[in-house]
Amino acid sequence: MSSFSIAPIKKVAVIFVEKQYEVIELYYARFRFVEEGWTVHLVGPTTAPVGTVYPSKEDFPCKTTTDLKSIDPLQVDAIVAPGGFCSDWLRRDTAILEFIRAAYREGHGAVVAAVCHGPWLLVSANILRGKHATCFIAIKDDVINAGAIYEPGMQVVVDGKLVTAQHRDDMPAFMKAIFVTEAAAPRVSH
Repeated sequence: MSSFSIAPIKKVAVIFVEKQYEVIELYYARFRFVEEGWTVHLVGPTTAPVGTVYPSKEDFPCKTTTDLKSIDPLQVDAIVAPGGFCSDWLRRDTAILEFIRAAYREGHGAVVAAVCHGPWLLVSANILRGKHATCFIAIKDDVINAGAIYEPGMQVVVDGKLVTAQHRDDMPAFMKAIFVTEAAAPRVSH
């Protein structure tokens, strides 16, 4: 009798980080991806070198691990924009916005997920038009003005490969939705 094993397909996640990120939303996502065997890249603004340390809103540090230029957006399986005010800083980086659009717009693209204030990145990347989404109440007008169909009171909203959640209390459901969405509509091999 012979036995064999099939090597699992390696999954890749990008989590964006900048000053004033929400610590629970970033680290919960990071640890869940690692737990599932994914490779996780912590990526900051393109003007900062790899290894830059960013403080959270609570002053907890997070060091970037990868430069955006070294990641092929078509090889990414999931992108996460955590909440806090980091997305307001990150949305000013046109290379990050183009990376999100490139990873998302392909028919076989990445799951793009944002929680709390994270949808600010999706607003500026211009990928919300006509999509159902939720967010922290304070940015609902931005999400609506970007053309999204705002779903008030929804813990997590999935529309195609777009996953959004309201706040840090929703992280378990948010991560489950990312994994289920990615598994249900896997990317086409290159």
